[in-house]
Amino acid sequence: MFLGLSGCENPGSLDRNIGDNRAEVVVDTLAIGDVSTHSFNFYSGGFQFISAGEFEDPLLGTLKATGLIKPALPSGSEDTLTNDSEMMLRFKLDGGMAYGDSLAEQRFDVYEIDEVWRTESIKLQDDIVLDTEGGPLTSFPIGSTDSLDVPLPGEWVEKYRAFADTADADSVYARSAFGLALVPSNSKKIIAPNVVNTKFVIQNPVEEDTFAVGLNEWAYLLERNEKSLPSGLAAWHSTKEQILSFDFDFSSLDVEGTDISRAELVFYQDTELMDQSLESQSSGVKRPKAKVAQLHLVDPDQLPANIAPGDPLANGFYSTDDDAFHFEVTPQVQRILAGDLAENKKFVITLNNTGLIKTSIIHTSTASTDKQPKLIITSLKNNNK
Repeated sequence: MFLGLSGCENPGSLDRNIGDNRAEVVVDTLAIGDVSTHSFNFYSGGFQFISAGEFEDPLLGTLKATGLIKPALPSGSEDTLTNDSEMMLRFKLDGGMAYGDSLAEQRFDVYEIDEVWRTESIKLQDDIVLDTEGGPLTSFPIGSTDSLDVPLPGEWVEKYRAFADTADADSVYARSAFGLALVPSNSKKIIAPNVVNTKFVIQNPVEEDTFAVGLNEWAYLLERNEKSLPSGLAAWHSTKEQILSFDFDFSSLDVEGTDISRAELVFYQDTELMDQSLESQSSGVKRPKAKVAQLHLVDPDQLPANIAPGDPLANGFYSTDDDAFHFEVTPQVQRILAGDLAENKKFVITLNNTGLIKTSIIHTSTASTDKQPKLIITSLKNNNK
């Protein structure tokens, strides 16, 4: 895995007088010679959104997301369940977050999960045992609405109430209750409920009392059946199933770190291909767009755990002006030229992960020259040196 500088060009310079010295503002464009892709089974719990649903993406293949949720127990002494309590799952989707046909009806079957899982440790491609013997607990569709209430069967509500009434309820509940799986049963879209607005609403009809509990655990599973991309392109997933890595090699660059005024890393997206792939679909079909990326400097032997905390060196932002992600990396380049960088570290770029499923198709080092990833360095060269 190595990224070298395969080209250097100076499109022009501007003379400036600094005291009695004459200096040039020099712009060097350094083509990145190699980009490596790495695939992982990454964590899927604890994010802002929970993905659930299925969609056949004409460019990226079929994606199937199974949502995993477990309600919290009531926290207040006044919030209690009775023998006749009713319970429903309430979604608020915040609008515009669907991956697929936002106007179509996506159907789900709800099953009990039959094993322990934890938000902080579950991963996208893990296997989770579901209790499917008696069929789903319930089923529901969701169309173009932004909110939905799904009634849950009384038998399941009674099991939940029994845990709430148990001595040492929290510890018993953690060990013995496993939550629900939202399994897609058709392929129209992937929804993304916001965790904060996803509630289990409890109604006590006799006492005319209604209250809600949030989520105790949440995550999702993801299956992909990916299609091949044209040469010179790579899929870059927000889920961190696939990330990009590279090194910097400045052996051909004649400039000192202190002379650099700006360094910008640029990765181009094939927006035209991404947009054209949806032209034959109905007007409601959308693919969520990535707008933010992160640059990390990590030990490659510890991937992907060392990119999980989300503490990047720099953020990159997508620009519609040139369909590219731009990273301002001036201090990082200055450090490298000063020799202040551990040899066993690699640079990694990832898309921002909120639980929404997003993919960017990136031009790699084998793309046409104008679309290859590049580093643009602006420096001040003193001609009297």
